[in-house]
Amino acid sequence: MQKYANQITYSSRVDLIVILDRKLMRYSQPNTSRIGKRFSSPQDAKKSSTGKSYYSYRKGILGTGYRIFVPVFKNKQQVDIICVSLTDSSINRAILSVQKAVIVWLAKCYLSRKLNLRKNHLVETRLFDKIFQLNAEDLNETIPVNWFGHLP
Repeated sequence: MQKYANQITYSSRVDLIVILDRKLMRYSQPNTSRIGKRFSSPQDAKKSSTGKSYYSYRKGILGTGYRIFVPVFKNKQQVDIICVSLTDSSINRAILSVQKAVIVWLAKCYLSRKLNLRKNHLVETRLFDKIFQLNAEDLNETIPVNWFGHLP
């Protein structure tokens, strides 16, 4: 079960997946020495033993972050609970990565406009179409000309 949980953790880009039974004992946990032991925050996990999902924001083994607890059913009976965790540090890394990409993209768009480079204009138009479902001319009507004024 741990191998399967690791595959899902990796492919979904979350920090942690823990599978618990109804008594809150771990079937899976990346730290294998904790498998078979009671979950570290039983008060949170217990709230999903009523058959409803529950989420919390608190400090866990990997740090502070969000955890969602989802009940698992078999033949209309709850049999397990899955806990999925995403830490603040992972969320912040993802945000920073996107922010950097957007800043680079905006700088390229600005330079393309400023220098009137046809090659960059073609790339810019494709990006506008793909991301905003607008063409560059539509966006010019939406964003004021001095919007890029703070850039060199």
